[in-house]
Amino acid sequence: MKASALLSQAEVVRAITLQAVESMREEEADVQPEGFNNTIRWHLGHIYLVQERLAFHYAGFPVDVPPSYIDLFGNGTKPSDWTVEPPSLAELGVRLQEQPGRIRTLLGEKLLEPPAIPFQRFNGKLDTIGAIVGYSLYHEGLHMAAIKQLKKSFMPQQLQ
Repeated sequence: MKASALLSQAEVVRAITLQAVESMREEEADVQPEGFNNTIRWHLGHIYLVQERLAFHYAGFPVDVPPSYIDLFGNGTKPSDWTVEPPSLAELGVRLQEQPGRIRTLLGEKLLEPPAIPFQRFNGKLDTIGAIVGYSLYHEGLHMAAIKQLKKSFMPQQLQ
């Protein structure tokens, strides 16, 4: 895949994610129906955190992640364990909206290069920065599916 296509895909995937929550109220983002491990706010923060780590950490760039995000949105975390106030939807929205542009600016010319820090998962098959960014889009899609299921569980059909 050409670098420009991957960068455009990252922007489209993110636009879909943001569109899914653009009219959501703060309290809706924290609904956790029975049978769900997390909330929409958690999924949004997790998408941001993981893409930040995948895109920038492995490329050797600093990640732009507030310290509280690790405890709030890292793997294995859940809202019922939160001891600090999570970011607002507006804050998450700004971070999510700006992230694809930062990827384009900082990594656009580096997508075919090997990562500065080797990506150990998948037997080293993600051997370029672009492959790792591509994997982050798959990850976002998984969490976008969870967001859609959460919305379906508590929002009227016309608002989804």
